[in-house]
Amino acid sequence: MIVGMLVTGCAVLELLDIPWRYPLAGRGGPWLWLIAGIGLLTGGSWDVWREDHPRTTWSPREKGQRFQSLVLYTRTGCHLCDDAKHLLSQYQHLLPAVVEVNIDESPELREKFTTCVPVVEIDRKIRFRGAVSEALLRRLIDGTRPMEV
Repeated sequence: MIVGMLVTGCAVLELLDIPWRYPLAGRGGPWLWLIAGIGLLTGGSWDVWREDHPRTTWSPREKGQRFQSLVLYTRTGCHLCDDAKHLLSQYQHLLPAVVEVNIDESPELREKFTTCVPVVEIDRKIRFRGAVSEALLRRLIDGTRPMEV
């Protein structure tokens, strides 16, 4: 996105006929620079928008809840922990209720996990440390058969 802003700025300088020093100035004309800048700004804006609006159309091959238990170890003020909570909430129809444990309330847990939070423990096995990957979470969900009701 920054590159798009720079290219657009160069195009504006060209269009206003303000002298400036750049090795490729004048090649392709100011309109080419303006079109390239607008294209880069549009692409960068799309990437930023997509990051804030994840796709929610994914679904596993088989519907139904997986796993018996899910524990999320967190700390107060941890932005990665907030991201993990948000991500897990998007898959709540496939996962058991999330039990959140603040490691600062237990000296043993604080020593065990230190700065590796968030930690996601599914069915008593640690699956994620430090961050939760949506792609890996989807693979884990898809690779696990739903529980029988």
